[in-house]
Amino acid sequence: MTDTTTDALTLSGTPASFYPTGVAMTFTPVASGGVGTLTYSLTGSALPAGLELDPSTGIISGTPSVAGSVATVLKGVDATTSKLLPLVLNV
Repeated sequence: MTDTTTDALTLSGTPASFYPTGVAMTFTPVASGGVGTLTYSLTGSALPAGLELDPSTGIISGTPSVAGSVATVLKGVDATTSKLLPLVLNV
């Protein structure tokens, strides 16, 4: 008999408290469980100028070019469900 039980999708991570302008940065969320391929998107505010989201890994990276604070939500979606991770990026 094959065990078809899967762990529920979880998404976590906390960005650094501050990212200086003009300095390359990377934020990597931690995902576990779920069913099938996981993809990512943002809901809410756009990322600060100079940063981008990799929709296949959830990694936010780049070199921020404008100071400010942005609150957004990273959304991870698998074959059966989705999870939200609120983020605040301070540049």
